[in-house]
Amino acid sequence: QRNYRTNILGAIFTNPVDVNIIVDESFVDEYTLDIWDGQTVTAVTPNAAGEYEISNGAQLAWIAQEVNKTPNPNSFQGKTVKLMKDIDLGNARWTPIGNLLSTPSTSFKGTFDGNGKTIRNMNAVDYTTNHATAGLFGSMVSATVKDLTIKDFSVSSTHYAAAICAYNEGDNSTVIENCVVENGQIVSSPEMLNGEWDNGDKVGGIIGYTVNGNKVLGCTVKDVEIKGYRDMGGIVGCAGANCEVSGNTLENVTITVDAIHNYKNYTNPEQYNVGDYVGRKTGDNIIMENNQGEARKIVPQAVAVVATAQELSDALNTFGAAGAGDNVVNITNDIILADGETWTPVSVNGYQGAGVITINGNGHTIKNLNAPLFLGGFAGNSGIVINDLTIANSVMTTTNTIGAGAFIESIDSQPLIKLINCHFVNSSLTSTCGSRVGGLIGWTAGYNNPNDGPVDTYVTITDCSVENCDITSNGSVGGIIGHAGNNPATFHTISNCTVKDCNLKAYDDGGWRVGVVVGTANVGEVTISNITSSGNTLAQYDDNTETSLKTQPDHSDLYGRFVPQGTGKLTIDGVAITE
Repeated sequence: QRNYRTNILGAIFTNPVDVNIIVDESFVDEYTLDIWDGQTVTAVTPNAAGEYEISNGAQLAWIAQEVNKTPNPNSFQGKTVKLMKDIDLGNARWTPIGNLLSTPSTSFKGTFDGNGKTIRNMNAVDYTTNHATAGLFGSMVSATVKDLTIKDFSVSSTHYAAAICAYNEGDNSTVIENCVVENGQIVSSPEMLNGEWDNGDKVGGIIGYTVNGNKVLGCTVKDVEIKGYRDMGGIVGCAGANCEVSGNTLENVTITVDAIHNYKNYTNPEQYNVGDYVGRKTGDNIIMENNQGEARKIVPQAVAVVATAQELSDALNTFGAAGAGDNVVNITNDIILADGETWTPVSVNGYQGAGVITINGNGHTIKNLNAPLFLGGFAGNSGIVINDLTIANSVMTTTNTIGAGAFIESIDSQPLIKLINCHFVNSSLTSTCGSRVGGLIGWTAGYNNPNDGPVDTYVTITDCSVENCDITSNGSVGGIIGHAGNNPATFHTISNCTVKDCNLKAYDDGGWRVGVVVGTANVGEVTISNITSSGNTLAQYDDNTETSLKTQPDHSDLYGRFVPQGTGKLTIDGVAITE
C-alpha cells in the first residue's frame, strides 16, 4: 500500500527464497494520518505545563531515542508525554522505549497519557540475546501508562514481550490503566544460548513481566494471539508479590504454547504457567478482582517427536483420541512413505475430549502420501494447527463423500483450524464420489444451533501454496478449499497464498463451482487477500466423459460460485462480493 514499507528479515542471501511484493496503487486511506517511515525522528519541546505533546510517529520515535540513548538517557522522570492525535507507525520496525542492555535498565520513568488516542500498525521487534524486550515500551520503572489504545500490531521477541510494556521493575508504583490492546499478535520464541535453548517466556497482552506491587487496572485485550513457551497470560505474563490485576477484560484472546523446543522437558500442562490474566506468579497476595472473559489456552498435554511415517501416525492417532486434550507433534526429518506403505487419515475426536493437535513441520516434507493427512474432526474444543510443513510427490484418492484436502478432508464444528506456511506441491488429489475437494482443505462448517451450541469455527490459512497439482472431483473444486462455510458460524481468513500451475477440474452438471482459492463460498464468511495466481487451468464438465465443457462465469476466478443465502459474506482484497 502507498507509503508502506516491506521489511524482509532473515538469511535471504544464503537460503533459496522467492519474495513477492504486490503494490496496490488504488488503495484508499481508512483514516488520514501521517504515517511514520521508520527513519525520521523529530525532537519535541515541552509546552508551558512541561508536557511533551506527541502528534506523529516521528515525535514518538524521538521519545524512544531519548530514553534509549547512551550515555545519559532521558528517562522523563516526573514528566508527562501526551498523545494529541492518533498515530500510524506504518508497520515500520519499532524500537521499544527502554531496554535491558545495561544495569540498571534503561527505562521510561514518566507518565504516558494516551489521551484516548490510538497507535496503529506498531511492529515492535527485539531479538537482543537474553535481554529482548519487545512492546511499545521495552522497560519501565515507576511509570504510568493510561488511556491508550494499540491496534493492528505485531510484537516479536525472544524473551519479554507485550503490547504495552515488555519489562517492568520498580516496586509498588507502576500503573497501567484504561488501556486497550486490539487485533494483533504477540510472540516470544525460544533462543539458543551457549548451545542450549532458553527464554521464549514472560509474555502478556498488556505487560510481559512486572515485579512486586505494580498494577494493571481496567484494561482490555481483544482479538489478540499470544504465543510463547512459558509464563504467559492474557494481561500479564509473570507477576511478583502484591501486584494487582483487576477490572480487566479479555475478548477473543488465544494463548498458545510453542513447545517446538521443550527445553525444560515439561510433562504436565501446569508447568507451562499459562493463565487467563496472569501466567506465572512469583509471590503471594496478588490481587485479581472483577476481571472478565477467558482466554482460549492451547497448552500441550504431551509433546511427541517423530521422524517416520509410523511414528507420525501413532502420535496423531493417540492425540486425536477421546480425552487426549491439546498436544504437540514435532517433525524432525523429511518423511517418505515406502512402496506399499499406506496412510489412513487421522480423526480428531473433539466431541469426547480430544483438543488441539499442533504439528510443527519445521520446514520438512512428507512424500508419497496416498490419502489426506487428517480426516478432520468434530466439535468440542478441538482443532488442528499445522506449521511449516510440505506435502509433495503424492497421489491421493479419497472416498470421503463430504470433502477432501491434502491436509484436512472435512472440518465440522472445530473451533480452531490454522495452516501456516503449508504447501501441497507436485501432487494429485482425486475424488470420484461427489465430495468437495480443495488443495489444502475439502469442506468446512461451524455449528450455530442455539440449543446446544454454537460452535464458531475459525479457519486461518496464511503463507501457504498449492503448486503443480491436479485436483479433480465430482463436486466443488478449489485450489485452497473446496467448499467453504456450510454453516453461518464458519469464518475463514485466507491470505498471502499462492496457487500456481494447477489443473482444477470438476465433473458437475450444476452451476460453475471451480475457483483458484475456493470452489464454493457458502453461508459462512470468507475473507481472501493477497493471492498470487498464475498458470492455472480451470474446467468444469457435465460428467467425466469431458464432452460438455461449461462456460466460466465472468467474475474473479478466485472463487467458483458464491451462495450466501442471507448470511454468507465473501470479501476479496477488501471488496465485498455481491451476487
